[in-house]
Amino acid sequence: MSGSQIRELRVLVFPCATGIGLEIHEALKACKNIILFGASSHAVEPDHGPLVYARFFGGLPKMKEPGALSALKQIVQEHNIDFLFPGFDDAIVFLAEHRSSLPCVVLAPSLFACDATRSKATTYKLLAQTDVMLPDVYDIDALLSGSVLHERWPIFMKPAKGQGSQGTAVVGSVVELAAHAKSISDPVACEYLPGKEYTVDCFSTKRNELLFCRARERARVRSGISVCTVSVDLSDVLMARLRTFATTISKVFQLWGAWFFQVKLRLDGTPVLMEVAPRIAGAMALHRQHGVNFPLLTVYEAAGFPVTILTNDVRAVPKLMDKAYVNRYPRSLSFQTVYVDWDDTIVLRNKLNLDMIRFLYQCVNENVKLILITRSKLSTPDLLAELKARKVASLFDDVIHVTAKENKKSSYICSKEAIFIDDSFSERLDVGTTCGIPTFDSSMIEMLLDWRA
Repeated sequence: MSGSQIRELRVLVFPCATGIGLEIHEALKACKNIILFGASSHAVEPDHGPLVYARFFGGLPKMKEPGALSALKQIVQEHNIDFLFPGFDDAIVFLAEHRSSLPCVVLAPSLFACDATRSKATTYKLLAQTDVMLPDVYDIDALLSGSVLHERWPIFMKPAKGQGSQGTAVVGSVVELAAHAKSISDPVACEYLPGKEYTVDCFSTKRNELLFCRARERARVRSGISVCTVSVDLSDVLMARLRTFATTISKVFQLWGAWFFQVKLRLDGTPVLMEVAPRIAGAMALHRQHGVNFPLLTVYEAAGFPVTILTNDVRAVPKLMDKAYVNRYPRSLSFQTVYVDWDDTIVLRNKLNLDMIRFLYQCVNENVKLILITRSKLSTPDLLAELKARKVASLFDDVIHVTAKENKKSSYICSKEAIFIDDSFSERLDVGTTCGIPTFDSSMIEMLLDWRA
């Protein structure tokens, strides 16, 4: 089915400022049939959501507070939301539990699946009689009381309900075991697996067909979140084993849409299941570059559209994805005209400054007037020829070529609803003092960019 045949689909992400919510935004923001909305519960700190989502609703009650469900329902009704995408582990269970009260489709499997996979202990119990290899799990009370002598230290500890690697620890003695057991809620103690850790991204249809299953390595983890992930070429034997795991897990929990599971290897190379999560993972962005848009596929599957997966040849896409902080700013400055310099501003080191170009075209979208004001040493005909050669000649509403050294750029600025962008401090000082308008250099452009979609 082509994009032109698909009706407009309105998708609300809640909570929207998590790593999960931001990946959903990146995956869906440029899909022409998708209209994105974001919502977040109230927080003490400022929320990142409104800096990313153009249609944002903040200050909702937290999920366990009265009024949370009714607030979501009101947004869904007022904005004709078709699909509600959970953006956090606890939100998956909350929304699955209350899906009958919401006048839209919750993009999550059954409450049974969401509840069971939220608990590692329950996950292991339900998969105990299957072909999925599970870690050895130990009785913490028996170890602490000394009724069971354990010879296989260290032991790996984690909360029964958690995300990423938060709350986990490798303990080497009964004393350390006791200390960590007190520090986390509902602890689980299991065998320590020293081998590599893989996340296996999967997509299943509602008919329980496994359409995609591919592993990536968590190369660098910070605060339980994978910030560097690498696509790996596993042996045919190991990959076949992981596909078997995926097929079994999908059937036991009746998963559909995007989901993933994590394994670690024993010293002999045997893969052992760590956890299952019926949700989008932030690092699924790597496989999105391979052609697998997990959030979009999940929406289409829920909508009942035919779903087919087309992946690029692995040689055509990067094998590594690394995450880092980016700066986002609320938009508070209003202007109708931009006066902008050419040399060392739009053109930097003989190349177009791409951040500046993005900003200028953003102004085109917003009907902001663009005036090029430059002291270029080129003759005016040569300057115009350079604009044409760099394919930006039609971008400007006017070109002001200041050729006399004694003339100041400030004398050409006639609008008070304007901003001035120039690499020269002296020019900015003159314009700012004389004209009383905000001035910027290229390093400040990031605050003018609008990343919302």
